[in-house]
Formats: sequence, C-alpha cells, structure tokens
Amino acid sequence: MTAAATRIAASLVLLAPAPMSGCSFIFVSRARRDSPGHLEPAGCTTSRAMPIVDSIVLGAAATATVAVLEQPVPTGYGDTKLSGGADVAVVVATALLFAASAFYGFSTVGTCREVSALARNPYDRAPAKQTRVERQSDEAAEEAAVQARLKEREAKEAEEAKAAGEAASRTSGDQKKAPPAH
Repeated sequence: MTAAATRIAASLVLLAPAPMSGCSFIFVSRARRDSPGHLEPAGCTTSRAMPIVDSIVLGAAATATVAVLEQPVPTGYGDTKLSGGADVAVVVATALLFAASAFYGFSTVGTCREVSALARNPYDRAPAKQTRVERQSDEAAEEAAVQARLKEREAKEAEEAKAAGEAASRTSGDQKKAPPAH
C-alpha cells in the first residue's frame, strides 16, 4: 500500500462512525407542534438513553483528541499514525457532532417530558390523566371556593368597618359630654 492509500484508509476508518453518529439526531423524536405555542407529545421520545450514548461517545472523542494532540497514536494499519492536522480535525469534528447531538437529545427529551407531564423522578407517580369534563369540574369547584373566600373577606371587612364606626361614634360622643380641660 502506498502512503496515500494508507492515509485514505485511515481517514475512512476514522470517518466510519460519522454516519452512525449523533444517535439523538437519528433516534430522538420531537413533540409535535399542534398550534403556535402548544406542543402535543404524540410519540415523542422520553428516554434519555440516546443522549447518554452521545455523551459517552463525546467523552471518548474528547479523550482521543487529547491523545492525538499529545503524541502520535498507532491506528493498527501498518505505519499509519494519527498525529495532528487533518487527524485532529476529524476527531474534533466527531466530538463536536456528538456534543451537538447530545445537546439536541437532552433538550428534546426534556421538552417531551414536560409536555407529556411525566414524573421527573422514576420513583414518583405520574399524575392521573383527567378528562375535559373532570378538569372543568375541578376548575369550577376551585372558582367557587375562591368566590366564597372573597365573600367571607368582604363580610369580615364590613364587620370590622362597622365596629370601627361604632367605636368612633362612641369616642366622639364621650368627647362632647366631657367638660373642657383647663
């Protein structure tokens, strides 16, 4: 094999993970946008497995970058070694691809979990799903309770105002009867 052929073979070996890279780009699905500002979970991914895989590969690629920068690394193909220049660019590009994929995966999965209202902790129970009628009934009961508290507060304030008015009239009546002080 010539030096050029060896270099091409080494580049292909290094680039082989690239089509398979970005597990999150490939396997994580987003929540569907139902209308502006409203997302529907409809089959979005809630598992963090793919972003975690991307993070692990990112760590390996970052380690490989440091190794390539520090010293030549044998590739296993004869005398071919990774030593910098294009080799570092390939490893750094792979690391950046996996970083972007991990970021995309974690943010997409987080949005899906928020939209689908999944429990944050695997030991917490997910909230029970409510029908529209049940939700409207709960909202009506809550509104009735708020209105009842407002009426109680108004009645209490009216009583306090009445008591304050009576106390003020008694105080002013006592002042009229009292003789002037010398």
